[in-house]
Order: sequence, then C-alpha cells, then structure tokens
Amino acid sequence: VGDVLALCSSWFSRAADPDDVRDCFAAGTADDIAEALLELARSADVRDATAIVIEAADASDLPLEDDGGETPGFMEQIDSAVQALAGVGRMLWSELRSAPDDGAEAGHNGAGSRFTQAGDETPTTPDAGPSGPASPLPAAGENIESTAEYPAVEPLSTEELTQTYMAQAALDTAAQPYREDWDPELPQTHAGTEDETFRDQDTAEVDLQGAAPPPEAAPEPSEQYSFESQESGPAEPEEQLEPQPRRSPIRQSALRADSELEPEAPRSSELDAVNARLGAGQDMADVVPPVQAFPDTSTQPSRIYATNKDVQAANKRPRRFGGISRPAGKESSDGPQVIRPGLGDIDLRRPIGRPAPPAVVWGVGVIFLLLLAVAGYLWWSHRHATAATNPYPTIVRNDVRKASAATKPQKQELWLAKARSSLSLAQQRGDTPLDLNKLSGLIATAADSIHHITHVAAPQVLANFGTFAGAQPTEIAAGPGIIFVLDTGRKSVFSVQPNSTSNPVQIVTAGEGDSGYTIGNPQQIATDGATALLLDDKNVLVRSLNGAKSATSLTPGVPSPHYVQMVSSDPDVYLLDTASSQVWRFPYGVSGFTPPANQYFDTNKPDLSNAVSFVYDGTDLYILKSDGSILKFDNQANPVRFVSHTRSPLTKPVAIYSDQGLKDLWISDPTHQRIVQMDKSGNYVRTYVSPAFSSIKSMTVGPAGNTIYVLTGKKILAVKTVH
Repeated sequence: VGDVLALCSSWFSRAADPDDVRDCFAAGTADDIAEALLELARSADVRDATAIVIEAADASDLPLEDDGGETPGFMEQIDSAVQALAGVGRMLWSELRSAPDDGAEAGHNGAGSRFTQAGDETPTTPDAGPSGPASPLPAAGENIESTAEYPAVEPLSTEELTQTYMAQAALDTAAQPYREDWDPELPQTHAGTEDETFRDQDTAEVDLQGAAPPPEAAPEPSEQYSFESQESGPAEPEEQLEPQPRRSPIRQSALRADSELEPEAPRSSELDAVNARLGAGQDMADVVPPVQAFPDTSTQPSRIYATNKDVQAANKRPRRFGGISRPAGKESSDGPQVIRPGLGDIDLRRPIGRPAPPAVVWGVGVIFLLLLAVAGYLWWSHRHATAATNPYPTIVRNDVRKASAATKPQKQELWLAKARSSLSLAQQRGDTPLDLNKLSGLIATAADSIHHITHVAAPQVLANFGTFAGAQPTEIAAGPGIIFVLDTGRKSVFSVQPNSTSNPVQIVTAGEGDSGYTIGNPQQIATDGATALLLDDKNVLVRSLNGAKSATSLTPGVPSPHYVQMVSSDPDVYLLDTASSQVWRFPYGVSGFTPPANQYFDTNKPDLSNAVSFVYDGTDLYILKSDGSILKFDNQANPVRFVSHTRSPLTKPVAIYSDQGLKDLWISDPTHQRIVQMDKSGNYVRTYVSPAFSSIKSMTVGPAGNTIYVLTGKKILAVKTVH
C-alpha cells in the first residue's frame, strides 16, 4: 500500500481536533483511514459525511499504454491532476452539502415543483422527498456553478411567481437552438445519470411555491442533450467515457466575449498557474491547499514524517525501496524517470554508525598530542625559571622570628613547623643549595635556642689515655682544679690538671701499702673537695690529698655486697649496693677509721636492682635507674615525687651528678648523644649534644658548675655549661 491522500469536508477545521484528524490519517490502509474519518464525523454529531480515500499504487504495477506520442510536460501533468481533483471535489461537495430540514418543507407546504431549463422534472437529491424544496433563483450575474447554500426564503406572491416563471421560460427559449437533438432511443438510465451529473452546473431551478406549473409539451429531439452524433448509425457498444463538465450556451457566449475583450495577461510562472487552477472554484479552494515550492537540498530520496504524535503508527506502514520506477519490460531510457523515496533499509530505532576518520586525520591528531606532551614536559622542567622572585625564603625568616619571639611552647612549635614547611616549598621553587643551607641552619639555631639545646661540635680534650699501654679508664671524679681518673687496666688512680698540658700523674696503685693496708684493685672513686677517695676490692678506703695518704677499712653491712658507685658528703661516705637494694652510709668515712655501715632505708626499701648511678647533695638522695627513671628521697629516706620533663625520654642513661653547692642535675644519655640538665624538681633546663657523647662511661661537674667533664672511650672531654 502506498501513500494515502484523504479529502474531507471543511467542517473538520472547526468541529474536530487537529490531533484526532492526524490520528485518522495514521490509521493504516485506505479502508482504515476512511473508517476512522467516518467514526470521527459520527463522534462530532455530523449529519451527513462521505469519505473518499485515494491510494497511490506502484507505477510499475499500472498498465501503461505507449501511444507513441510525446511525453506530457509538467504543466500538462498538473492540469490533468487538477481536473481529476476538481471532479472529486465537486462530487464531495454535492455529497456533503446540507439537506433541507423539516421547517423548510413546512414553509413550502410540500406543494413546490422543480423545473430545469430543459424541462426535466427531477428530485434535487436522492435523499429529498417527493415534495422536497427547490433552490432559490440565483442572483443576476452570479456564477451559476457556485455550490453555496442559500437560506429558505419567504413564499412569493402570485405576481412575483408569474415574473419568475416568465424569466425562466425566456432562458429556456434562448438556450433551445444550442441544445443537441434528443435521441428517443437513448436509454433512460444513461440520460438520467448524465442529467443528474451536470444539473448543478447547467440549470437554474425555480420554485413556484405552491403554484402548479403550466403543462409542457413532450420534449422534442432537438431540445434534449445527446452524447452521440445524429449522423451516427445504430448505437454500438463503446467504452463509457468519464463525463466532462459542460457550461450553458449563455455562459459560454459570455466567457467568449470576456476573453476577446480582456488584454493578454502577463506570462506567469508554472507555480502561479497551478495555484490559479486550484483557486478557480470555491469548491477546490476548500479541499486543496495552495502549492508551494521549497528548495531541494537533499542528495538522496528521503521520506519525512512531520507530526507531534507518536510516530510508531506511521513507522508500521510499509515502505518502498528507493530507486527508479518504470513499467515492467521497459528500458531505463524509455520515458521519464521517477524517483521514489525509500528508507526501508533504515531502522529509525537503531543508531547508525559513522565512518571512521581517514588516516590523515588520525595522523594529525597524534602529532598534535605529541606536541602537547612535549610542551607540557618543557613547562614542567623549566617552570621554576618563570618565577621572578621566590617568596619562601622571606617567609622562613619571618616564621623563625615569630617562633623566637613566642613565649609559650605551643606557639614556638607552631611557628617552627611553618618555617620547616616553607623551607620545603623554597626548595621546590628552585632556591639555591647555599641559601637552603643557611635557612636550615637558621631554623636549627632558632629551635635550639627555643628548646635550650647546645650543640658541641668539638669538645675540649683534657687527656687521652689511649696513648698509654694497657690503659682502661672507667670512672672520673672532679675536685677544685683537678680531675681523678680510675684506670682499671693499669689498676691505678691518676690525676689530671684541666689547664695543663702535662701527662696524667699516678697517685695510687694496687699493691702499695698505706696505713698498714695493702691496696688491692681499685673499684670505686670519689672526691671530698681536693681529697681523692679510692675503694679497692678488699673494702679498703684510701684517702689521698696532695701526696699524703691514709687508709681505713669499710666493713660491709652484708656478706657479699655489689657496689656500683661511691659518693661522699663530708664527713660521710655513701655506697650504692644493687645486690641488697640498699644505700650504705659510713659516718665519718672521709676522715675517720673503721666506720660502721648504716642502712639508708630502714623500711620500705625500693627496688634498686637496676640502679646505675646515684648522688647525695646533703639534703636529698637521687637514684638513676637503667630505664631512665629517677627516684628521689629526702634525708629521712622518705620518697619524694620526681618527674623529669625532657623533650624525649632518657634511654639507658649511665650517670647522674649533683653536689651541695649546685642547683641542677646532669644526666648522661649516650643513646641520644646528649647530656640533659634539669633542676632538682625535674624541670628541663638544657641539653648538650655532641657526637662524642655516644660512648660515655662516666661524668662529673666542676665544683662551680661551669664545666662538665666526660669520660668517653679513653678520652676526657670538657664542655662549658650555659647559664
């Protein structure tokens, strides 16, 4: 089934919804469209409706006769199409024109009669009754082919009826010579059909409104229409031709006269001629819209469906394949070629792939990407050179200044962290290594100043026992202007002058006799002012002052003590015994003889098994344990709370030192290469850091607290304290 063209009455433009009319045209086949149109008319309460649907058949299926003549031109084809449509339009108009209502029939009392110019008496429409009303007389000069409907008129008087009848008789008399002879042999059905076909165009109807028409004589042969020539012989069966519209002789004479008087109109275009033919009659103008020309921009035959409704119904209609249509058995060169649109091979619901770009396009794209990558690499490599000034060094200096000016530790740490972050950004922005080193040193100096850290790059070396054969120094003790060194390797005690370049001097050695005691191997060493105190492995205490020596026995309080350190507090001597977790006090041990051993802890002894060092300042006792904790006891052996506040905890410390005249404590932490200074309440004071502190064995501080003496390895180092 091809495309469908549907013609309908103009009442659809006002009585029906346009969307409903579009749905009717998308119903499917011609029968479906006609049924949908009639159903739509029924739903709109239309009194009478006729639907004619024309389907376009495939040109190759139509039998075409080759008359050997010239192919008709475009205007001739348009003229034939317009004439066919005009005939269809007239038929539609005659079918769809309104039927008379009952009131009109009552007004005429059912007594009217209709007469034509030829004298034929026929009903107006097949639906009209035997006494149906007639149309009124057309006005003078009005086109008698008009199909306009006129309202019912009031009954005419007798005088008006007489004048009307005489005018009709005059028209019949004038037209009588031009009529063809009437053939009595013509079948009645054929004559009646032709008479009904052209009655609306060639006759003027007169309603006598109840007055009986005068009798007429039987029609003469010359007064009737005939479609056959009088010279023709007996009627032979011929193919019935389509009736052509005829005009009355009067109208033909008028049109002929007008055409002779009118000047020749300017030549119009083919499109204007087509529209003029369509608009010549009111009936065609109502059913056929004007023809418009649009530029053809397509290169392929295509079919376009423009609708705001669902297109699924339209897509279900069968489609023809595109190509050139011609009758079967004819060559492509015979006759005009007709291009038929076709999208049958395209599925509108499926996306259509696009052809891949050519290799040249791909190559250009790859080259562009490569250039872009090279540009990005060059920008990334040389981005630092584009910066006019690196602002981060200045930011680092400002942060360091703010950190040094802060008084609270939290603020100090905050500004130092910002300075380190700005230093990293300065490095990323391409700052020079020299400038970066300066900034890093500035931050470190500020941090050391804030945290009270003293870095000792090269401590002073007072003595190097590594130059002596068999020397193995293990402990030191300091007096005013002198340092005593215990050398277990050579089993002797040596004195060292801090401000002298002379070698160490031996003051006590194992095997010598003092005060009736033979000195054994030295084990512990301490000082009482300028007096050196030496305890050997036989518990004999040797006292040496400026070359004068004396000895006494220190009887232990337990059978097998394990002394780890000895300190003095004039006039007493104290020994730390880890075996019995006790501190033994020997009263007047500095100058007396055979002092007894007294326990420092009578009850509630602490666990001193891991103690490594201790110190007594005459008031309190401080014991350092290997885990870094510090125990504090008063002179009554009562524990005192002590918490050390260091930036990092002590790890395996080896020595602690203080004295009666000193207000601080010093703890050596070789694990962190440092010596931590704090007050006797545990508050942090300062840290001394040096790589040489990694192997500390013993530590002491001068009587004034100005110098720290450290035994590290086989060297004795001196570090000035910071107040």
